[in-house]
Amino acid sequence: MNEAATEWKTAAEELAKLHGTVRDGLVKKSEAARWEGANATVTRDFVRSAAKEVDDLQREAKSIHAVLADAHEELTRIQKQAKALADEARQGDPTHNRSRIRGCSCPTAAVARSEWNRPSAMRRAPTSAPRT
Repeated sequence: MNEAATEWKTAAEELAKLHGTVRDGLVKKSEAARWEGANATVTRDFVRSAAKEVDDLQREAKSIHAVLADAHEELTRIQKQAKALADEARQGDPTHNRSRIRGCSCPTAAVARSEWNRPSAMRRAPTSAPRT
């Protein structure tokens, strides 16, 4: 994802350069030209429209880069958190704080937390129905 974000950043930068060239070159020359008639109007409108399209593309590329960069940052943070939790689980410590898992409100986790917080004499024995 980081590679995609970098590529979109590069695309946005290149489009910004192109927009500057279009604005400072084509649009200025088109406006300064001494054209007359219907062709002059159509050509000027076309050049302005093309310049606006390049500007829109540059803004869109910049926006896509921002979204991808934010997503990459968030996924990297979540991956680090998942690795830390996996390391804690491998250590076999059943009393580690599961509340750090954002949004973990599943009943199984809540029961597990409450069971491990009870003294061992008060823990419920596992129940399993006999298989038939």
